[in-house]
Amino acid sequence: MSDTIGALFGIMLDEGEYLSRRIEAAGGILAFESPDDAVEIAKSWLRGVFEDRTNSSRDKLRAIELIKKAEDRKTAPPATANEMSGLAERIRVARLEYLKTLPPYDPPKGRRSS
Repeated sequence: MSDTIGALFGIMLDEGEYLSRRIEAAGGILAFESPDDAVEIAKSWLRGVFEDRTNSSRDKLRAIELIKKAEDRKTAPPATANEMSGLAERIRVARLEYLKTLPPYDPPKGRRSS
């Protein structure tokens, strides 16, 4: 585990810290590319925050929001490639297909110069 994740865990688990700071630290663990076990511990701790009836609604809502974001990020479809990549090739193929629909070109018959 990296030093930064360890520091965030230290803040999250420090009962002497304000709860809002502890929630912020748990959010940091979820936001970084943390190991799976660290993410699960932070999510479990956040679940405890919103299940505790003595916590304020603001803190409960923030804990729920962080868990939801982490779960959405995990289930989000992979990022797609840039829509503009390969555009020139797609235009070229479309142009060739269009040209196939045109009647054959018959050059005009004119005088030949000698």
